[in-house]
Amino acid sequence: MFIGDSVQRGQFESMVCMVQSAIPEGRKSFHRIPPMKIFKAEEFNASIEYYWAPFIVESISDHATNHTVLKRLVNLDSITKHGKSWEGVDVLVFESYVWWMYKPLINATSWEWKPGSDENCFNESYPIKGPYWGTGSNLQIMKIVGDVLQELKIDVTFLNVTQLSEYRKDAHTTIYGERKGKLLTKEQRSDPKKFADCIHWCLPGVPDTWNEILYAYLLQQHQNLL
Repeated sequence: MFIGDSVQRGQFESMVCMVQSAIPEGRKSFHRIPPMKIFKAEEFNASIEYYWAPFIVESISDHATNHTVLKRLVNLDSITKHGKSWEGVDVLVFESYVWWMYKPLINATSWEWKPGSDENCFNESYPIKGPYWGTGSNLQIMKIVGDVLQELKIDVTFLNVTQLSEYRKDAHTTIYGERKGKLLTKEQRSDPKKFADCIHWCLPGVPDTWNEILYAYLLQQHQNLL
Protein backbone atom coordinates (compact mmCIF):
# COMPACT_ATOMS: atom_id res chain seq x y z
CA MET A 1 0.00 0.00 0.00
CA PHE A 2 1.24 3.45 -0.99
CA ILE A 3 0.26 6.09 1.56
CA GLY A 4 0.68 9.82 1.03
CA ASP A 5 -0.23 12.69 -1.27
CA SER A 6 -0.64 13.20 -5.02
CA VAL A 7 3.09 12.66 -5.65
CA GLN A 8 2.74 9.27 -3.97
CA ARG A 9 -0.36 8.62 -6.07
CA GLY A 10 1.82 9.05 -9.14
CA GLN A 11 4.16 6.34 -7.85
CA PHE A 12 1.19 4.06 -7.21
CA GLU A 13 -0.14 4.62 -10.73
CA SER A 14 3.32 3.95 -12.16
CA MET A 15 3.54 0.66 -10.25
CA VAL A 16 0.09 -0.42 -11.42
CA CYS A 17 0.97 0.40 -15.04
CA MET A 18 4.11 -1.73 -14.89
CA VAL A 19 2.47 -4.69 -13.14
CA GLN A 20 -0.84 -4.83 -14.98
CA SER A 21 0.81 -5.22 -18.39
CA ALA A 22 1.96 -8.71 -17.35
CA ILE A 23 -1.51 -9.85 -16.21
CA PRO A 24 -4.06 -11.14 -18.76
CA GLU A 25 -7.44 -9.46 -19.17
CA GLY A 26 -10.10 -10.81 -16.84
CA ARG A 27 -7.58 -11.57 -14.13
CA LYS A 28 -7.16 -8.03 -12.83
CA SER A 29 -9.40 -5.28 -11.52
CA PHE A 30 -9.23 -1.64 -10.47
CA HIS A 31 -11.53 0.09 -8.00
CA ARG A 32 -11.68 3.63 -6.65
CA ILE A 33 -13.11 3.76 -3.14
CA PRO A 34 -12.08 7.15 -1.67
CA PRO A 35 -9.71 7.66 0.06
CA MET A 36 -8.36 4.49 -1.59
CA LYS A 37 -7.56 3.14 -5.03
CA ILE A 38 -7.19 -0.63 -5.32
CA PHE A 39 -5.64 -2.73 -8.08
CA LYS A 40 -6.05 -6.48 -7.72
CA ALA A 41 -4.18 -9.28 -9.42
CA GLU A 42 -6.89 -11.89 -8.95
CA GLU A 43 -4.81 -14.93 -9.91
CA PHE A 44 -2.19 -14.18 -7.25
CA ASN A 45 -4.60 -12.97 -4.55
CA ALA A 46 -2.50 -9.81 -4.37
CA SER A 47 -3.29 -6.12 -4.48
CA ILE A 48 -1.52 -2.80 -4.93
CA GLU A 49 -3.34 -0.07 -3.08
CA TYR A 50 -3.16 3.69 -2.58
CA TYR A 51 -4.44 5.58 0.46
CA TRP A 52 -4.75 9.39 0.53
CA ALA A 53 -3.13 10.73 3.73
CA PRO A 54 -0.95 13.72 2.79
CA PHE A 55 0.47 14.19 6.29
CA ILE A 56 0.36 10.49 7.26
CA VAL A 57 -1.06 11.63 10.62
CA GLU A 58 -4.62 12.96 10.77
CA SER A 59 -5.35 16.48 9.48
CA ILE A 60 -8.15 18.65 8.11
CA SER A 61 -6.76 17.96 4.61
CA ASP A 62 -7.63 14.27 4.67
CA HIS A 63 -10.66 14.33 2.38
CA ALA A 64 -9.75 12.45 -0.79
CA THR A 65 -11.16 15.04 -3.20
CA ASN A 66 -11.98 18.16 -1.17
CA HIS A 67 -8.76 18.82 0.72
CA THR A 68 -7.92 22.41 -0.20
CA VAL A 69 -8.14 24.50 2.97
CA LEU A 70 -6.86 27.95 3.87
CA LYS A 71 -4.94 26.86 6.96
CA ARG A 72 -3.95 23.25 7.49
CA LEU A 73 -4.28 21.80 10.97
CA VAL A 74 -2.53 18.55 11.85
CA ASN A 75 -3.01 16.16 14.77
CA LEU A 76 0.58 15.10 15.30
CA ASP A 77 -0.25 12.38 17.81
CA SER A 78 -2.84 10.35 15.93
CA ILE A 79 -2.86 7.88 13.05
CA THR A 80 -5.70 5.84 14.54
CA LYS A 81 -8.25 6.73 11.86
CA HIS A 82 -5.87 6.10 8.94
CA GLY A 83 -4.08 3.18 10.54
CA LYS A 84 -7.22 1.04 10.52
CA SER A 85 -6.91 0.89 6.73
CA TRP A 86 -3.27 -0.21 6.91
CA GLU A 87 -3.76 -3.24 9.17
CA GLY A 88 -2.61 -6.50 7.61
CA VAL A 89 -0.75 -4.89 4.73
CA ASP A 90 2.52 -6.69 3.90
CA VAL A 91 4.46 -3.66 2.61
CA LEU A 92 3.73 -0.01 3.49
CA VAL A 93 5.28 2.77 1.40
CA PHE A 94 4.92 6.20 2.98
CA GLU A 95 5.56 9.59 1.37
CA SER A 96 4.60 12.98 2.76
CA TYR A 97 7.58 15.21 2.05
CA VAL A 98 6.02 18.04 0.05
CA TRP A 99 3.10 18.68 2.40
CA TRP A 100 5.42 19.35 5.32
CA MET A 101 7.20 22.14 3.46
CA TYR A 102 5.92 25.69 3.77
CA LYS A 103 5.14 26.94 0.25
CA PRO A 104 6.84 23.89 -1.32
CA LEU A 105 9.45 24.63 -3.94
CA ILE A 106 10.60 21.70 -6.05
CA ASN A 107 13.05 22.91 -8.68
CA ALA A 108 11.34 26.26 -8.52
CA THR A 109 14.00 28.97 -8.19
CA SER A 110 14.91 31.12 -11.21
CA TRP A 111 18.54 30.00 -11.58
CA GLU A 112 17.61 26.33 -12.03
CA TRP A 113 15.52 26.92 -15.16
CA LYS A 114 16.92 27.84 -18.52
CA PRO A 115 16.83 31.53 -19.61
CA GLY A 116 13.54 32.59 -21.17
CA SER A 117 11.55 29.81 -19.47
CA ASP A 118 9.37 32.20 -17.44
CA GLU A 119 11.18 30.88 -14.38
CA ASN A 120 9.52 27.47 -14.37
CA CYS A 121 9.82 23.96 -15.78
CA PHE A 122 7.89 24.56 -19.01
CA ASN A 123 9.87 23.59 -22.13
CA GLU A 124 12.77 22.18 -20.10
CA SER A 125 14.05 19.32 -22.26
CA TYR A 126 17.32 18.27 -20.59
CA PRO A 127 18.13 17.11 -17.05
CA ILE A 128 20.64 18.87 -14.83
CA LYS A 129 24.17 17.60 -15.43
CA GLY A 130 27.05 17.47 -12.98
CA PRO A 131 27.10 17.65 -9.16
CA TYR A 132 23.91 19.16 -7.82
CA TRP A 133 21.98 19.67 -4.61
CA GLY A 134 18.54 21.02 -5.43
CA THR A 135 16.47 23.60 -3.62
CA GLY A 136 13.71 21.03 -3.08
CA SER A 137 16.01 18.95 -0.88
CA ASN A 138 15.34 20.31 2.59
CA LEU A 139 18.30 19.03 4.60
CA GLN A 140 16.67 19.92 7.92
CA ILE A 141 13.60 17.78 7.17
CA MET A 142 15.78 14.93 5.90
CA LYS A 143 17.87 15.00 9.09
CA ILE A 144 14.77 14.92 11.28
CA VAL A 145 13.42 11.92 9.36
CA GLY A 146 16.76 10.14 9.65
CA ASP A 147 17.06 10.82 13.38
CA VAL A 148 13.53 9.60 14.11
CA LEU A 149 13.92 6.42 12.08
CA GLN A 150 17.10 5.51 13.96
CA GLU A 151 15.14 5.53 17.22
CA LEU A 152 12.39 3.18 16.01
CA LYS A 153 12.25 -0.36 17.30
CA ILE A 154 10.69 -1.73 14.10
CA ASP A 155 12.38 -2.29 10.74
CA VAL A 156 11.94 0.75 8.50
CA THR A 157 13.96 1.55 5.38
CA PHE A 158 14.39 5.13 4.17
CA LEU A 159 14.66 5.36 0.36
CA ASN A 160 15.56 8.98 -0.38
CA VAL A 161 14.53 9.61 -3.99
CA THR A 162 14.18 13.38 -3.68
CA GLN A 163 17.73 14.22 -4.67
CA LEU A 164 17.96 11.94 -7.71
CA SER A 165 14.58 13.22 -8.92
CA GLU A 166 15.65 16.84 -8.86
CA TYR A 167 18.15 16.23 -11.63
CA ARG A 168 15.16 15.62 -13.89
CA LYS A 169 13.90 19.18 -14.16
CA ASP A 170 12.71 18.17 -17.64
CA ALA A 171 10.30 15.51 -16.36
CA HIS A 172 7.43 17.48 -14.82
CA THR A 173 3.86 17.51 -16.13
CA THR A 174 4.00 21.30 -16.78
CA ILE A 175 0.85 22.31 -18.75
CA TYR A 176 -0.16 18.74 -19.56
CA GLY A 177 -1.74 17.91 -16.22
CA GLU A 178 -4.93 18.72 -14.35
CA ARG A 179 -6.31 21.38 -12.06
CA LYS A 180 -9.01 20.20 -9.64
CA GLY A 181 -9.60 17.07 -11.68
CA LYS A 182 -9.90 18.78 -15.06
CA LEU A 183 -7.40 19.14 -17.90
CA LEU A 184 -6.10 22.66 -18.42
CA THR A 185 -7.99 24.73 -20.96
CA LYS A 186 -6.31 26.12 -24.07
CA GLU A 187 -6.16 29.53 -22.40
CA GLN A 188 -4.53 28.09 -19.27
CA ARG A 189 -1.97 26.14 -21.31
CA SER A 190 -0.99 29.37 -23.03
CA ASP A 191 0.12 30.80 -19.66
CA PRO A 192 2.84 28.40 -18.39
CA LYS A 193 4.21 30.88 -15.87
CA LYS A 194 0.93 30.69 -13.95
CA PHE A 195 -0.30 27.18 -14.73
CA ALA A 196 2.75 24.95 -15.33
CA ASP A 197 2.92 22.16 -12.73
CA CYS A 198 6.52 21.79 -11.56
CA ILE A 199 5.83 19.51 -8.59
CA HIS A 200 4.22 16.43 -10.15
CA TRP A 201 5.98 14.05 -12.54
CA CYS A 202 5.07 12.67 -15.96
CA LEU A 203 4.09 9.03 -16.41
CA PRO A 204 5.93 7.13 -17.63
CA GLY A 205 8.97 8.83 -16.17
CA VAL A 206 10.63 9.55 -12.83
CA PRO A 207 8.09 7.58 -10.72
CA ASP A 208 9.06 4.49 -12.71
CA THR A 209 12.61 4.95 -11.44
CA TRP A 210 11.33 5.16 -7.87
CA ASN A 211 9.51 1.86 -8.38
CA GLU A 212 12.53 0.19 -9.94
CA ILE A 213 14.50 1.11 -6.81
CA LEU A 214 11.65 -0.10 -4.61
CA TYR A 215 11.40 -3.36 -6.56
CA ALA A 216 15.16 -3.95 -6.25
CA TYR A 217 14.92 -3.41 -2.50
CA LEU A 218 11.94 -5.77 -2.12
CA LEU A 219 13.65 -8.41 -4.26
CA GLN A 220 16.80 -8.17 -2.16
CA GLN A 221 14.80 -8.51 1.05
CA HIS A 222 13.00 -11.57 -0.35
CA GLN A 223 16.28 -13.21 -1.35
CA ASN A 224 17.71 -12.58 2.12
CA LEU A 225 14.83 -14.58 3.58
CA LEU A 226 15.46 -17.62 1.38
